[in-house]
Amino acid sequence: MQPDEFEEWLAKDKEAHAQLMLTLKDEPLSGVLYSTTSAEVWKMLSERYEGQGKQSIAYLISELFRSTLLDDTAMESQLNLMRQKANVLKTIGQPLDDSLIAIAMVISLPTSYSTLHTILMAADDKLTTDMVINQVLIEERSQKSLGQTALSAKVMSQTKGKGKAKSGKKGQKKKATCTYCSKDGHTEDVCYKKKCDVAAKDGTDKSKEKPKEEKTELAARVTQVDGNSPPPLHLFIAQNQTDKATARDWIIDSGASAHMSCQRKWFTTYHQLVPPQSVTVGNGMSIPVVGIGRIHVNLKLDGGCMSTTVIRDVYYVPDLDGNLLSVSYLAEFNLEVTFGCDSC
Repeated sequence: MQPDEFEEWLAKDKEAHAQLMLTLKDEPLSGVLYSTTSAEVWKMLSERYEGQGKQSIAYLISELFRSTLLDDTAMESQLNLMRQKANVLKTIGQPLDDSLIAIAMVISLPTSYSTLHTILMAADDKLTTDMVINQVLIEERSQKSLGQTALSAKVMSQTKGKGKAKSGKKGQKKKATCTYCSKDGHTEDVCYKKKCDVAAKDGTDKSKEKPKEEKTELAARVTQVDGNSPPPLHLFIAQNQTDKATARDWIIDSGASAHMSCQRKWFTTYHQLVPPQSVTVGNGMSIPVVGIGRIHVNLKLDGGCMSTTVIRDVYYVPDLDGNLLSVSYLAEFNLEVTFGCDSC
């Protein structure tokens, strides 16, 4: 070897030695720490991890034929590891036939692959490692697909079960029985049938429905803000007292979801709601809505003329201490206006 060639060989050997040392983890690195050439590193690693002799051969064969593959680990990586052990046996002078390695793979399959195990062992064709690996991977994909389908069905079943359990709990809460209508789920003081019957008997006299001292529903009071332009504002304020003036006035309310009135005698057409509906007021309480109809009103126009107007779809709410015009309903043209002056 020429001096130039030797120098080049030494440089490449140092580079290979450095690559091997940088690749190793702490434990194998400690065994080759004092090596000087790449060949020395490789020899020391081979003797330590590949081994020679009967003990190494017995250990590798035992690993091949006594191990059991795991369901929660990818089958391909586990089967490739078995094939690698067979290659190590070949390297140390104990080669095994490919069909023998294939049998070792089959008998190592977990119990979830028992059907495939039976099919492969009963096959007339000679087993090969490639054929076994392909069949195992197909079975693995099939099991994952079935598992996802079963999981989806279980989740849907649990969701339906929870819904039934919740509905059952709601049913258990209905323990109270009304002494007026004999139905479960409420008491007489909030019975809609009683409120409807009382309202139908005497539409405007709400004091007969409930003793005055026990009345706790919201009442309405109107506050006017002085000013010439724009016109005075009307504010609808909920309070626990009754202002008789508001029972005769109409209040434009942006918070009301529909037109409502407490004046039964104002209705020109009226239809009783059976069963009664309910409306939720500001404090969270619900009050009954017992009917619906139309109310005729007169509007004073510019110049002092009067125009007849029909408010459609007005709900009769006896417990409401006021009359509300819904802004959203006005925006949908819920008024029928006869234009012109009645006196002209």
